[in-house]
Amino acid sequence: SSLSNIISSNNLGSGFSCTDCNAVVFESVIAQNNRGAGYSLLTKDWGNTVTLRSFVSKDNLIGVFANSTIGGVIRDGWIEGNKEEGFRSIRNNIYLTNVTFERSNSPSVTAIRLINGANANRIINNFFVGYDPNYFFEDQTTSNYGNYVEGNTFIQTSPLNKKPLISLKSVSSSSNIINVVSDFNAVGDGYADNSQELSDAFQKGITELREVYIPPGIYGIKTPIHLQGISKLHIISDFGSIKALQPMNSVFSIEDSSLVQISRLILDANKLAENALSLSKVQYVSFDRLIGVNAKGDGFNVDECVANYFLRVVSWNNGHSGFTFKNCLNLLLDQTTSSSNKDGGYVFRGTKPTTVTLYETLSELNLGHSIDSDLGSGSIIIQGGYFESNSGDTLRLNNQATVEGVYITGPSIPTVKALRLLGYSGGSKIIGNTFSWGGPLVYKSPLDKSSFGTTMFSWNIYAKSGGFPLLDEQNPCPVYEACIIRDNLFGDLNED
Repeated sequence: SSLSNIISSNNLGSGFSCTDCNAVVFESVIAQNNRGAGYSLLTKDWGNTVTLRSFVSKDNLIGVFANSTIGGVIRDGWIEGNKEEGFRSIRNNIYLTNVTFERSNSPSVTAIRLINGANANRIINNFFVGYDPNYFFEDQTTSNYGNYVEGNTFIQTSPLNKKPLISLKSVSSSSNIINVVSDFNAVGDGYADNSQELSDAFQKGITELREVYIPPGIYGIKTPIHLQGISKLHIISDFGSIKALQPMNSVFSIEDSSLVQISRLILDANKLAENALSLSKVQYVSFDRLIGVNAKGDGFNVDECVANYFLRVVSWNNGHSGFTFKNCLNLLLDQTTSSSNKDGGYVFRGTKPTTVTLYETLSELNLGHSIDSDLGSGSIIIQGGYFESNSGDTLRLNNQATVEGVYITGPSIPTVKALRLLGYSGGSKIIGNTFSWGGPLVYKSPLDKSSFGTTMFSWNIYAKSGGFPLLDEQNPCPVYEACIIRDNLFGDLNED
């Protein structure tokens, strides 16, 4: 079973309770202000699994309570303000990764507590805000199987002044959906100006906590759609299009807001708007099958955001990059596409400790780098994906990275690299990928000694080199950094 896009709030028990469950997935869910646990995951049988992904647990008794959930996965979430532990585990084997724990006001509350046989847990690459590194994790187990804790990051203060997650006013009892055509007389002919009609419909949806539906059609606007300071809005469509009719900064922009969801909508900048979508200081915002096209600049421009989720989002034929993200925390991109942009496919910039995660990414026919990541002390995880015929480097990484299960193919150009690891990329793991590549794979020596860790190239397939050496420019193993190259399969390589 799979449950997604659900909010559970103000209950006397748990927000979500799953008893005797197996192969159940909770995705894009929020639990807030419940007197029990935000998520209570209970099973009996060995081998049962529960997955909790892209979630929020805020102001509950316990953030996540797992009991005998053997083989569970908890990832890509935000746990904040719970009265007791953020995560309590009894008799489990849990993989916990890319979750942000923000400390409550109680100094005695720990982020994680493992009890009574909770063994072989993997607690990797999470973020702890306000916790003492020596007192964030309690292991009260007596098992012979150790728990694996690695790569976690500690910061002292929250990165943003966050707004309340859910408005405290009661939800309207009406289940009606606002229709921009039948309720506000919007005209989807591609010529009429619908700026006021759409803005009024969205404002009504915000005020009454109702969904706003945009039927198929092309809804022109002469004034950009701008949402600011809101705490909940859900916009759905059947691939209707909002189209710029005159120059503007962004077709759609959201600022200082939370809990906005947009599904199956096209944002057409029409070569008049700088961006199809821009986000600034937003949190817990999610997009499903949102399409941004024909911008003069970036298709999607995102700055200072927390816990945002992009699912099956497409950016195509834009004048700059498909996606640009700056100073974002807990960012997840799942099955996204960036194609035919005049610069890069995906650009990530930041100085704060964070992890960016990409699953099953498609990037093709862009004129710049396919993925250009410079996150300083942050890291990027790229799992699965297909990268083809981009004119710049396919993966240009200046931070610690995990690249696993991707397929890369490209031109035979000496200056263009399948993989370029720069100064802060020490400790990266390049595992199980296929490089069907005309040019060299390059590991460039770090620029300074701030790079750390053992870099590993393992179980990759290098299908062809086009006559170029596999590794060039610098020695792949700098003297101050460990490097492992093992168990790879090489074909069509010359003696270099």
